[in-house]
Amino acid sequence: MPQQSEAVAELKKLVGTPKVIMVLGGPAAGKGTQCDKLVEEFGYTHISTGDLLRQAIAEGTEEGKECQRIMNDGGLVPDALTV
Repeated sequence: MPQQSEAVAELKKLVGTPKVIMVLGGPAAGKGTQCDKLVEEFGYTHISTGDLLRQAIAEGTEEGKECQRIMNDGGLVPDALTV
């Protein structure tokens, strides 16, 4: 197992191991509803890729413009661009 940097080791001592929960599902499957419940119950932070894409479009970033072109053509934004 590779050694962690001292900074990462110190951060883990302070905050513990971060927890990441991914909620996946088709349109209107209830992802947002479930995420709202996780935020309310456990205090997690909800990060929505859809919200991030809409923000990039609104800000007029190059990535946002590319996402807008793809979505206007009825396509799905590729994983590489989303990430």
